[in-house]
Amino acid sequence: MRRWLSRSVVVLIAAQCSVQSVLLEATGQQRSISQETAARALSKASPEVQWQGASALAADFDCDGLPDHVLLGRAAGRVFVGMVHAEAGKLKTETLNFAVDPSQQAAICAEPAKLAVEPLDDEVAREVVGRRAPKTCRAMRLSGGECDPVHIFWNPKANHLAWWRN
Repeated sequence: MRRWLSRSVVVLIAAQCSVQSVLLEATGQQRSISQETAARALSKASPEVQWQGASALAADFDCDGLPDHVLLGRAAGRVFVGMVHAEAGKLKTETLNFAVDPSQQAAICAEPAKLAVEPLDDEVAREVVGRRAPKTCRAMRLSGGECDPVHIFWNPKANHLAWWRN
């Protein structure tokens, strides 16, 4: 009896997952992507950049309710932030690059660069979006050295990543 019950539960779970997958496809909702898929997409889009899988973060950066993936990369003495998300059934990549130079605004002051998830600043959201950000929405903080960090967020009006720094 126990074996039959276990098999029934497995079959029901598999059927539920299959139905959920069909419903997601029918409604046009996107599934989240894996860290490996994100790293491959960024490597394909920007092959000159050395993307660091260990730096990968996942959160809802584009405010669509699904996790996106971001990675740090390096090339030619610059630090790159790459984001991958699903949009209209395709993977979309976004990259920003920053110098490593304390005298520049679009830069971090020193290596090692660090990328972290942070709440989306309500003041920035109101200015850019014109309203409060959804609760699922997150931003990134790129830091390195002793200067102010770079705050990176999704700009829905322009449909791409943007940044600000004090």
